[in-house]
Parts: sequence; C-alpha cells; structure tokens
Amino acid sequence: MKREFKPGNRYKILIIGPLPPPNGGISTVVYNLLHYGISEDFDIYHLDSSSKRSPVKTGTLDVSNVLTFFFQLLSLVFKIIKHRPQIIQIESACYLGFLKNTLFILISKLTFRRIIISIHGSGIRFINFFLNLPPPVRMYVRLILSGCDAIRILSGKWTNMFASVIKLEKDNVLVIPNGINEELFKRKSISRNSFDDEFRLLFLGGIDRKKGIYDLIKVIESLQKKGQRLKLIIVGDERESGTKKDIERIIKKRELDPYVEIVGKVDYKETPSFYHSADVYILPSYSEGLPMVILEAMAAGLPVISTKIGAIPEIIDEGINGFLVDPGDIKGMVSKIEILKKNKGLREIIGRNNITKVMALYSLSQQAKAFKNLYLQLLGNT
Repeated sequence: MKREFKPGNRYKILIIGPLPPPNGGISTVVYNLLHYGISEDFDIYHLDSSSKRSPVKTGTLDVSNVLTFFFQLLSLVFKIIKHRPQIIQIESACYLGFLKNTLFILISKLTFRRIIISIHGSGIRFINFFLNLPPPVRMYVRLILSGCDAIRILSGKWTNMFASVIKLEKDNVLVIPNGINEELFKRKSISRNSFDDEFRLLFLGGIDRKKGIYDLIKVIESLQKKGQRLKLIIVGDERESGTKKDIERIIKKRELDPYVEIVGKVDYKETPSFYHSADVYILPSYSEGLPMVILEAMAAGLPVISTKIGAIPEIIDEGINGFLVDPGDIKGMVSKIEILKKNKGLREIIGRNNITKVMALYSLSQQAKAFKNLYLQLLGNT
C-alpha cells in the first residue's frame, strides 16, 4: 500500500556515519545531512560510526576499534527498537570501513528497514576493492548490496560499472552529488582577504601520499627555482603516520621554509578563513570521488587546480572552473599556477563561475531535495 506524504505525517530516518572530529569528506556530508534541509520534513536520528581517534588510527584493526564497533552495533539495535525508523541510511567509504558497515546493513535488513548505502570516494577504487576480495567475501558483499533499496554513488559514469561488475539492479544505483553550505564559505569580495601581494596556494585535506602532498613540495621547489614569489599553505590532519615529519624534513632540506607553511589540523568552522585568504586551491590527488574540499573552494570563489580522476572532471571544466592535470604531472601544475598567478582577472572570472556553479548544482538545498525525493520514493513502495 502506498503512503501519501502529508505535512505532519513525519517519517523517521536513521543516518549512520561519522561526525567531526576528525574532519573529513564523509563526516562533513553527515554533519550537513543532520543540520540542513532534511529535518524540516522528517525526524532524523543519528548513529556516530567514528572512533573519535586520530585519522592515522581510525582504520586500524585493534582492540579499541573492535570494542567501539561492537557498542555501535548494540546502539543500532537500541535505536531501531526505540525510534523505529522506516529508512536507515549508511554513509560509507570502502576497504575495512565498508566491510564493517555491511554489519549495519545486515542488522537493518533483518529488522525489515529500507536501506540506503552511500559509497563515497572513487567508484573505480571501490570496484577494484570488490574485485580483489576473496571469492566468498565478494559473494557476501554482492548479496549485501543487492539487499539495499538504493546504492548512492557520486558520479553517473560509475553507474554501469556498479551494475555490471557487482551485478546490481541498475535502477537501484543512483547519483546524488555532495552538497555544501555555500553560505559558510561565501566571501564578501571575490578578491582574497589579505593586505599583502604574496600569491598564496592552499592545500586543505588529509596529509598523505595519495593526496599528492609530496608532488606539491616538488611544485613549490620548481616555482622557486624559476623565481616565482608565492607561498603554499597546508591545512589538514596527518593521515599516514610519519608523513608530516617527513614533509617537514624535506622542506627544511631543500630550504623551502619561507615558501611553505604547515598549519596542520584545524576546526571545520575555521576552514573558510583559509579559503578566503588564498588565491588558488590545489589538490593533486591520485584517488578521489567528489571531493568536498573542491566544492568548498569553489563556493569561496577560488580557481581550482586538480587532477583528472574520480568525479573531478565533472566539476571542473578546463579554463572555466580551473585546470586539470594528470596525477604526478609536476610541470603541468607549475604551468597552470603560473597562468593563474600572472592573471588576476582570469582568477576573478573563474571564481565567479565557481560560485555560480556551486549554487546551481551543489548546494545543500539541491542535496536535501534529492534525498527527500529518494526517501518518499522508498516510502511509497512500502
């Protein structure tokens, strides 16, 4: 029997996912889901799936993480009994985190809930993870995903891949892009908030190899050899043990201290000020899905330099929203930085383009509307 959604007829949604700290793409998405738009029409409950440990220790299989997860499973059972949600939505990455989340899905299925699984990060990365699993585990993952009512991914180019490789119903695989709080990152002027003329590059994200942090140091070194006056600001948590110290050692050895500042971890509410004091945002990653940091930089009116991976080419049109290079292309990044550095007018045009694009396609209101429609679609089939 179909249910008609009426004002006052509030359905219940339980969202499972991490909240900051530590800061990260998925935790930001979960925070936005809980605080903007959806709760106007639905009763929203939350189960925090994070361990509240440093990013370096979050993905490790140790006693502390196992005990934390055990209590999270108990909490899920308690919340289902207490709140009786019609829909359970799980925000997940891949690897060990995804395998952990399959137990949330299993409990939700056994209690006859509608299930949405959001898979963040690169779709290709998830498919490779799936194909490299032992055959029995691969079969288990396929059964778990087949039991979900909706599998949300971040890019339409991965839909056929998920359906054909994992053997899922194509109609159950849908795209809902991440949305961001554009008001939080909006700046008063398209020009940056600074009283000096030093050109500033901003990297804001996890400090590890896959984010291209070592490539950035090579880029700065190349620019300094060419006599370019600029500074790189690095903001974010260490995601690989020892990476931050290693980067600091390289910077000192190559005498780049005046040109690189490592800020480290900051509170999420402080991040807009870093975007507002930068000229260009750069993310030279080797693996991404739909990075929240790129959307935040665009909302702040920054040109973006990034790599041709994941859903990034769907966000960044060459020369209109910024520039893209192949992962590891140091010369390409240097060239794009030089173009933007010498042309303030181009930076401002791109900045305005980016603000317009985020407001039109990646706002929280757009994301909330898409999820509301999905919830009503699933509830209409109960």
